[in-house]
Amino acid sequence: MSKIFLKAAVFLTAIAITAVSSLGFTSVLADSNIRLVVNGNDITELSAPVIQNDRTLVPIRFVTEELGATVTWDGENRTVLVEKDSMSIFLRIGSYIVDYNHGEKYMLSDVAPMIINDRTYVPLRLISNAFGTGIDWIDETRTVVVDSSKSSTVQPFFDITITSLKNGDIISSESQVNISAAQKYLTAATEIRLLLLDPSTARGFIVARGTNTDSTLKYIPKPEDNGNKILVAAFYDASGQFIGGDSLAVSVKVVPEV
Repeated sequence: MSKIFLKAAVFLTAIAITAVSSLGFTSVLADSNIRLVVNGNDITELSAPVIQNDRTLVPIRFVTEELGATVTWDGENRTVLVEKDSMSIFLRIGSYIVDYNHGEKYMLSDVAPMIINDRTYVPLRLISNAFGTGIDWIDETRTVVVDSSKSSTVQPFFDITITSLKNGDIISSESQVNISAAQKYLTAATEIRLLLLDPSTARGFIVARGTNTDSTLKYIPKPEDNGNKILVAAFYDASGQFIGGDSLAVSVKVVPEV
């Protein structure tokens, strides 16, 4: 089993976990035949769903405001905050990382939020995961139905799990990070990277690397890593494209030796 630990951590811009800038423009297809109905209101004319990588994307503002949420757009930082009651999601355009409930947990989306015709589009599952809202597809009429009177369970986008740590864990010494993944990811991936990211920017460092046959990566924390972080196990194919992963909110607390 081959593992390579990076002695000099590599600084990353939004991903190692950010979509390529052109993603979402070359392969996005508007589908005027798909209707979008939220709590009984047909909002298709406001902004029709689009198809990206076989995933149905919807305009987050129109859908969540129909659900009673408040949407805040930060144009300078290109971020979106959606709040409803005690629940929230925070997104960055182009970043696969989704922040739920102000850092309570993080998940990875398989399609990064993108701007289409000056509107922010996201996978519908991202919204249902955040607010537990029921979603359905009516094939006969090609209609996406969002119904807040029904509930849904959280469904991760990837069958990849960091198994040796849990959300909120404290890392204070050398850790073996175990990763479980479905066979399709092990077949497609050529590299696994362990990333340590700053929650306020979604930027950070590669702290370990391995091949697609590795199920364990070794992370040796340093004092400069201290603080609340996002730990990400990310799978990449031969062309360096992100194909899946898992993420956790962790706290690094290393006491320097005197």
